[in-house]
Amino acid sequence: MDLILVLGALPETAERKTLYESIIGVCEPLAKEISTPINTMEFNKTANDSQRYDRAMGLVKRASLIIGEHSQPSTGLGIEIKAAENSEVPVLIVAKEGCKVSGMAKGCSVVREIIYYSSIDDLNKKISGFVNNLAE
Repeated sequence: MDLILVLGALPETAERKTLYESIIGVCEPLAKEISTPINTMEFNKTANDSQRYDRAMGLVKRASLIIGEHSQPSTGLGIEIKAAENSEVPVLIVAKEGCKVSGMAKGCSVVREIIYYSSIDDLNKKISGFVNNLAE
């Protein structure tokens, strides 16, 4: 895969940053490039709204796979999932057990699977299995 794009709420807590770092670790052997909300947060420090939008839409169009972390509400994630549908990019949605995934996201035609996880280790195993099956 060329680019795995991880989407979700910005990593404003250590827990969320650790979550994204863990997803990077699982995806690194599987893709040439990985972009996460950690990269987005860094980019946003110097970018204006138009640049942020253009970057986000450009990444969606280039992505081989999108992983949408849906445990915390994020309007941007919904917009990016719709852009993925327009570009026919497959989407994997992940969320902590007990979290509600929006019906709009569930109904999107490019959502291949929704994975609920109990821990970061559980998430890593499930993402790895999904990506390996997708690559076959």
